[in-house]
Amino acid sequence: MRLITLRRDIVCREAVELVTDYLEGKLSRREVRAFEAHLKACDGCEEYVRQIQVTIEILGSVQPD
Repeated sequence: MRLITLRRDIVCREAVELVTDYLEGKLSRREVRAFEAHLKACDGCEEYVRQIQVTIEILGSVQPD
């Protein structure tokens, strides 16, 4: 359960908490808009999301022994 209020701009800590739901398409349109607005203004969080996406891509291609 998300306890994040999006009546205001989200902060980095909240963005980190939302990354998985964002990438899995589980956020509402309103939450996506707030999340993406934060990414546009925050290079650190934008890079963090990119790193998570790369990690998912790499792990998705790893074959079990």
